Amino acid sequence: MTMKTSTSGLIRIIALIIIAFYFITARAENLTQLSVNALPVVYTVTGGGAGCQIARVALGLSSSEVGVKYILLKNNEYHEELMGTGLALSFGNHEVGTYTVTATNSENTIVMTGNAVITEIPSISVGVEIVASANPVHNGASVIFTPVPVGGGTTPTYEWFKNSVSVGVLNTYSYIPADGDIVYAIMTSNASSCLTGNPATSNPITMSVSITSGLKDDNTKLNVYSFEKNIYVLSSETIKQINIYNAAGILVKTVNDVTETPMISMVDKPAGCYIVSIISDKNVYPRKVNLK
Repeated sequence: MTMKTSTSGLIRIIALIIIAFYFITARAENLTQLSVNALPVVYTVTGGGAGCQIARVALGLSSSEVGVKYILLKNNEYHEELMGTGLALSFGNHEVGTYTVTATNSENTIVMTGNAVITEIPSISVGVEIVASANPVHNGASVIFTPVPVGGGTTPTYEWFKNSVSVGVLNTYSYIPADGDIVYAIMTSNASSCLTGNPATSNPITMSVSITSGLKDDNTKLNVYSFEKNIYVLSSETIKQINIYNAAGILVKTVNDVTETPMISMVDKPAGCYIVSIISDKNVYPRKVNLK
């Protein structure tokens, strides 16, 4: 009876040992499986913002894990990838779009926190035109040149040039011109960082100056008028050349082959005020005419 009891107790002990071993082994396998299926750590997408059309903006990830692959998606499509280093990642500079990042280890893929949005700052075209207070002028008269900026910003700067030589950085420029002087300006805008055509060079203005101190000659019969988009010039003197300037002082037409009663066609020019400079064998006569 005692032998049977001992044998039975031994069997129970062995059975308990087997069960305990099985339990411990199964739990260890489960822990190993959990370790293998661990998700990548979630980090935050960094960067983004606004940039010029030709510029790019930096993108990155706040940190990374060694052995994890990080894929950069642009507008939900594959763009590029980097392997984790254990440190923050830089994907470099990129163009306009919405960017997200996924992380993939040996078993799982998850999306990182946040996104980076890059937008474009519209570019501003820069330009400038200058206008003379008078052209043609008589000898000794002062002329003021005024800039008309486009995209100049709040405080543009103007460097003025006479006959390709700088004469200073001024808001306006005035001086007494000589015949044939060429004046222009270069404007530098401070509008924004996204500019095209900056600095900008203005139109050149060629000055026409009378060789005498006056604009009139009482002994000269001179009549200038327009009719049906033509300009007519009647003069008692022999005319060598006729130059026509628009209201901005820009030379728009020159006539060298002058007949006794010149008729100058202006059909390709807009209606408005023009200055007709008549150069005779004795003088230079500027006359204003409204082209109709």
